[in-house]
Amino acid sequence: MRTMASISNHEGSSKKVKKLNNKGDRISSLPDSLLVHILSFLPTKYAVGTSILSSRWKHLWASVPTLDFDGKLTFKPHSDMTSSNFMNFIDRVLFNHESSCIQKFRLKCNGKTDLFRIYTLISVAVKRGVQELDIYIGSPGQDFDLPISLFTCPTLMVLKLGFDARFNVPCSAYFRSLRILHVSIFFLDNDSMQNLMRNCPVLEDLSIEGMVPNNNEELIIDFSTPALKSLKLDFAAEEYSGVYGDKVVVNAPILEYLNLRDDYLPCYVLGDVTSLVKADVDVGSCCIKIESTKQHADRVLVILREICTVKYLSLGAGTMGALDYARDNELLLFTNLIRLELHVKDCYGWKSLLHLLNSMPNLVYLVFKKSECYYENDDSEDFNFVEHEVVVPCCLSMHLQEIEISEFRGLSDELRLIEYFLRNGSVLHKMTINSCNSVEKQEREELLKKLLMFRRGSINCQILFL
Repeated sequence: MRTMASISNHEGSSKKVKKLNNKGDRISSLPDSLLVHILSFLPTKYAVGTSILSSRWKHLWASVPTLDFDGKLTFKPHSDMTSSNFMNFIDRVLFNHESSCIQKFRLKCNGKTDLFRIYTLISVAVKRGVQELDIYIGSPGQDFDLPISLFTCPTLMVLKLGFDARFNVPCSAYFRSLRILHVSIFFLDNDSMQNLMRNCPVLEDLSIEGMVPNNNEELIIDFSTPALKSLKLDFAAEEYSGVYGDKVVVNAPILEYLNLRDDYLPCYVLGDVTSLVKADVDVGSCCIKIESTKQHADRVLVILREICTVKYLSLGAGTMGALDYARDNELLLFTNLIRLELHVKDCYGWKSLLHLLNSMPNLVYLVFKKSECYYENDDSEDFNFVEHEVVVPCCLSMHLQEIEISEFRGLSDELRLIEYFLRNGSVLHKMTINSCNSVEKQEREELLKKLLMFRRGSINCQILFL
C-alpha cells in the first residue's frame, strides 16, 4: 500500500510539474509583436538581458522602439571608467538596434559625462524620428549645447530636459508637433527661455524649473501659447536680496491647470484664465523672511484675483504667510470653488483665514496640511480672532461638508480652531483629524475626549480621529 501510494504521489507531482512547465512557457508562445511591446516597458539593460533566455529571445530586444538608459542601474556614479563603459554599452545597443524608428529615448547620466557623446546620441535619436526624448545630465560641470537638429525635429511630441548647467536655445527653434515640454535647468536666461517658448503651436503641457541668477538683469518670460492646458513654474532665486523686477506673463486662453512656486515673488501677469479648473500657488515666502519685501505682498493678491474662477485651489505656506502682510486685502469672490487645500505653519499664515473663507461662499471641502514652524517670527499668531469673529463665513453655515486636518499635535490653538469649525459648521458631515506621530496613545485618548465634548452645529457631523 505504501508503494502504491508513493507511486500515486509521484505521478501526481509529475503532472503538477508538467502543468507548471506549460504555464511557465506560455509567455514564449506569444507573438513577437506582443513580446516586443512587453519589453518596451523595461529599462534597456533588462530588455537586452532577456537575450540569454533562449534563441527565440536572442534578438527580440533589438526591435523594441523604446530605449531607456539609466547609469545608476548599470554602473557606480562618479567614476570615469564606469561612465565610459556606460556610454560604450549605449553605442553597442544602438549599433545592433534594428528598429528604424525610436518612439522613446530616455537617457539619465550622473557624475562626469562625455558631453560630445551625449550630443551624438541625441542626434541619432532625432535622425530616427524620435517622438519622446527624456534627457537628464547631472553635474556636467560646463554649459551644454544641444544639437541644432533637435529644435526643428518634426516628429518630437514629448521633450523632457534636465541639466545642472546652462544650455542655449537657438532663435530658429520650431517644435511643430511638441505637446509636452518639461525643462529643469540650473540657470534661467531671457533669450533661451523666449526662444524655447516662441514657436510651440500645439504645446499643451509645460513645466519650467530653474534658478534665477543674481546678475541684476531683469527676467521677462512670456508664456503665450494658445493650446496650453497645463502650466507649472518653479523658480528659485540665487540670493535673497529683495524682490527683483522680473515679470512672468501668461497668456493661455484654454489653460486648465496652473502651478506657481517660487521663493522671491516676481510680478505675475495672467491674461484671460477663466478656463482654469485647478490651481496650486506657493509664492511669497520672501515676504516672511525678508523685511524689505513685505511691501510686495500685494502681488499675491493680484494672482488670487486673476484665478478666482477655479474649482480646486491649493495655497502654500508662503502664500498664506504673505497674505498676513498684504495691505490691500480685498478679494474677489471664488464662486466656483468647491475644494480648498491650505498648507500652513504653526506660527504664521492664519490671520487671513476667515477673510479668505468669506470670499468662497460655495466651498464644500476644506483641507489643512499643517507643519511645524522652524522660522523665528516676531509676529507669531494666536487664534483669538476666531472667538471675536461676529460674522460666520457663508460657506461654513451653508455648504462646507468636510474638513480634514493633518499633523494635529493637540495645541491649544488647534483645539480652538477645531471648536470654531464644529460650532459653526451647520451642514458639516465629517471632520477628519490626522495626528502626528509624536502624539502618544494616552495623549490621543485625552484629546479625543476633548474633541467629542465640543458643541456641534450639525447633528450629523462625525469626528474621525486617526
